[in-house]
Amino acid sequence: MDTSMPPELHTPFWAQWITSYFDHGDPSSRDPEVLSYIVPSFSRRPTIYDMTAEELEQMLDQSVAEMPGMFCSTAQALVNTRKACFDNTNRALLPHMKVSHIVGSCSASFAIPGRWSLEDDDQANGGGRINFVMISGVNHFVSSIVDFLSQLDELTVTLLAH
Repeated sequence: MDTSMPPELHTPFWAQWITSYFDHGDPSSRDPEVLSYIVPSFSRRPTIYDMTAEELEQMLDQSVAEMPGMFCSTAQALVNTRKACFDNTNRALLPHMKVSHIVGSCSASFAIPGRWSLEDDDQANGGGRINFVMISGVNHFVSSIVDFLSQLDELTVTLLAH
């Protein structure tokens, strides 16, 4: 975290930044240099600006910082993801399971390399185990993702990138 920022401003700043839209270059290039890492786009207001006070209260926990938990759980999340997606014994238990990775093309920068990493893992395990979907023009806080999920007709394990 930015130590120059007072602790009480971390969560509000994070919420505004993470719900922003980012103008990236072509993600199919798999080039990290085309990603916008810091400055959000001016093309669309962050999602948080359209939320009610009640929605903000439900979404933001001012008492804790998410980042340490996210970083500390990364290794376990990777193990669980690989086990769920690529372990043949687990997949045999759910033979009709479909796994989808859904990301908005305007999500924060870490979402797209996360997709690239899962694509690499999928290919290393024979390919075709994960359905990769990129929804153009959205970040990861919009109803388009919910609308997409409601159209799926089989049991789906969804790994939302954010």
